[in-house]
Amino acid sequence: MGRKPLGRKSEGLGDRHRRIMEFLINFQEQHGYSPSIREIGKYINVESTSLVDYYLEQLAQEAYIERDKRVSRSIRVLRSMNTNGGGSARVSQVLRDAAQRTSELLTIPVWGRIGASLPVPAPSAPSAWLPPAQGAGGTDAVSGSGCQPPPSAR
Repeated sequence: MGRKPLGRKSEGLGDRHRRIMEFLINFQEQHGYSPSIREIGKYINVESTSLVDYYLEQLAQEAYIERDKRVSRSIRVLRSMNTNGGGSARVSQVLRDAAQRTSELLTIPVWGRIGASLPVPAPSAPSAWLPPAQGAGGTDAVSGSGCQPPPSAR
């Protein structure tokens, strides 16, 4: 199945597409995350968020970006529009830097071990810190010893 045409009068991507790509790369380099659709629109002087979405969809169809429409600020630059070869290396470096900054910012406190069905005393401080890749996806982590009933209930 082939790609749908861009719906443009001229071939390829236009000036607004280039400006959006430039903004995405620079914004992600400075902030470590993607800009919002409104921020992109402000940069290219377009107030309509649906028009910005249209341009982003075209960039995604041409495999310049990837995004999840259900997640805010989920735009990921896949390749640069530059033809000089140095742009894709810069994009890759920006993405690596953003991932590194994110992993440095996020840590998950481990508050201790608990036994299932046993009373749990409130810990005074975390016993360790996990990087997000080792956590269960929440904001804190507890290490359990299994789902065993207490000895009195067996």
